[in-house]
Amino acid sequence: MALLSGQLTYREMEAKWGVSPAALSRHKKNHLPEKLAKAQEAEEVAEADRLLNRIDSLAKVAIKILMDAEEAGDRRTALRGVREARQCLKVLAELTGQIEGQRIEQTVNIVFAESLEPVILEALRPYPAARKALVAALEEVVDDEKPR
Repeated sequence: MALLSGQLTYREMEAKWGVSPAALSRHKKNHLPEKLAKAQEAEEVAEADRLLNRIDSLAKVAIKILMDAEEAGDRRTALRGVREARQCLKVLAELTGQIEGQRIEQTVNIVFAESLEPVILEALRPYPAARKALVAALEEVVDDEKPR
């Protein structure tokens, strides 16, 4: 630490620990850059963890808003909650290397449009109010994505 901080001169370190100034200089030149790089890398990893935790927290808030809006019958707000949660999850997936950039939205839309919609609608047949809400929400999505 004394080599990095500059609190002591080489002569003071020599007197304190019995190590020559030349040895201290070589040690600083040959070993400290590697240790500093590792420390910097560790700090970057910690910062990335903090960022991931923040995005995860935002996703949880968006999902909570979505659930509250669904319970209140507010489809528009629920749909916005879905969009925000999806965006947070997309960013998380990109940051953790699970997906590459723009591909997630296309994949989600294709999978949903081609396979999930009929399955979900059929599963909701015994729950007409929920089925109707889903159909209306899907229509809003389609309307929002149409070019104006």
